[in-house]
Amino acid sequence: ARFWWWNVLLNTVAAIILGLIGLTILVVLYKDEKIEGSPILISFFAFCFSLAVGTLWEILEFVLDNSFSFNLQQLSLKDSMLDLIFNAVGSAAVAIAGYFYLQRGQKTLVSRLITTFIENNPILLRGKKDSQIKNIKEVIKKGESEKIEFKSTLRTNVYTGQIDSKIEHAAIRTVAAYLNSGGGILLLGVDDKGEIIGLEKDNFQSADKMLVHFTNLLKHKIGNEYSSLIEMETFLVDEKTVLKVECRQSDRPVFVKTDGEEEFFIRNGPASMKLSGSSLVNYIQRRFSKNY
Repeated sequence: ARFWWWNVLLNTVAAIILGLIGLTILVVLYKDEKIEGSPILISFFAFCFSLAVGTLWEILEFVLDNSFSFNLQQLSLKDSMLDLIFNAVGSAAVAIAGYFYLQRGQKTLVSRLITTFIENNPILLRGKKDSQIKNIKEVIKKGESEKIEFKSTLRTNVYTGQIDSKIEHAAIRTVAAYLNSGGGILLLGVDDKGEIIGLEKDNFQSADKMLVHFTNLLKHKIGNEYSSLIEMETFLVDEKTVLKVECRQSDRPVFVKTDGEEEFFIRNGPASMKLSGSSLVNYIQRRFSKNY
């Protein structure tokens, strides 16, 4: 009664918190490939989750007012509607921020909160490392597809045992193809048949040095501006090192720099295909023209 803004603040903050909860759950399920959907659809359901819980709270207030003569809604339909409006505003703010996080990898306060919460609460959301390893095995069982590809090594030719730049190029072009298409997952340390062979043949001193090496390759060959769309993590699966590279689609065309030239790749089924000439022009106009 003394502070007119208190109810506004309470409902808006509550909606934001609920929106974060809904969005975080959906982001985890999406990244773990438990669900499939566009960023706008996932953001919309996060909005609906927050607004639905807020609506249930208003119903609870109505029941308490009528059953026990409380004054939670100030006996006013206007008060209830204002609460729902501010719930919708807070829910929409989180949903919009979540959309940009999923679609373009843009870092916002909301995306930082989501990422931090996921990392600090693995047991609540993703489970322990064992759970993530189990998810990788499930991905491997699915086999290669438009959004899943396996590479035996990062830089070593398995037939010659020598470091080969062509092997590195194959991994880089897969990442570029995912960025130019609908995104996807590259698993390094898994052969074409789905057998886990590990990256020990690459002879990196540690997993961290391997990540630094691949990150530098991507920056040099693709560009640092796309790093926010690429997430990398190593796992010890059956005592063998596997590198998981998860890519989101880019809103700009991504080229691979090779010997002073630029190459453009897209996903074509379970493989990466190079485009040039009129095919390249038509694809870029069709997919990226709205962003220019």
